[in-house]
Amino acid sequence: MVSLAILIINIGLFYLFLLMNRAEAQVTRIVTIEEFPYLGSLRNRKNESKLAGSGYLCEAALIHNRVLLTTAECIEGRKAEDVLGVVGATCLQGITTTSKVLAIATLRWHGLYKRGASAYNIGLAFADEDTLPIKGKLEYIPIAMTRTKPFTKCLGVGWAVNTDALSNWPIELPNYSASAKTCYRDTRTIGTFCTYQRFRRSPSADHDDSGIPITCNENG
Repeated sequence: MVSLAILIINIGLFYLFLLMNRAEAQVTRIVTIEEFPYLGSLRNRKNESKLAGSGYLCEAALIHNRVLLTTAECIEGRKAEDVLGVVGATCLQGITTTSKVLAIATLRWHGLYKRGASAYNIGLAFADEDTLPIKGKLEYIPIAMTRTKPFTKCLGVGWAVNTDALSNWPIELPNYSASAKTCYRDTRTIGTFCTYQRFRRSPSADHDDSGIPITCNENG
């Protein structure tokens, strides 16, 4: 199972979590859904029914017509009927013309995942209906088919839910890919994909960023 996990990471399903410290983050840029049309989120159905955006759980990336990729820590122990997927949203609060709300049929997480650990931190949310692409508005994230070289410029994108001023908008989080050796040294986890900020060469785990999609050279 360890070799299987490494294979998954190597083909690009490495959205375990972004290894960075948000408190020391670089100046971020507000982005639009047109720039990152695969960005989505998972939300608590009960809270979401009261106020759109209030049910936010974590980021997710649309990878197929019915599949949202996120982290195991986000969905472990939850019931599918209690979770909604939202894609194509311009902002967290309210519903926009491009928003699509998805009922979740099934939640699955890696069988070897242990709460609080970075290893095997992979989760999938399966919607009960198809989400067809709309060019420039709603698309599937490109999956990397090759290993990302160290020091490659990468972009993470996620909802700034832990900040006051930007809590409603998606923001860009520029980082660089770390070498496998550096990643293992700092996480003691085989096969985990790590990034770091230019002024902080040593990554640190921040589970607040769970599930954000990362693109390196336009590959997910």
